[in-house]
Amino acid sequence: MPQVITFGETMVLLSPLKAGSLQEAHLYERSFGGAESNVAIGLARLGIEAGWFSRLGK
Repeated sequence: MPQVITFGETMVLLSPLKAGSLQEAHLYERSFGGAESNVAIGLARLGIEAGWFSRLGK
């Protein structure tokens, strides 16, 4: 069982690969963000067992 469990929402961050307006971008770099997820990831990188859970809406 994890030592720390976080809960909350995680967001998908989309960043265009080329400079310019978002409307003209065709390729994006995808990453994940959100305070809860970042804490769990940071703790796991430090060797602490961490878990995360959330809930999807309808």
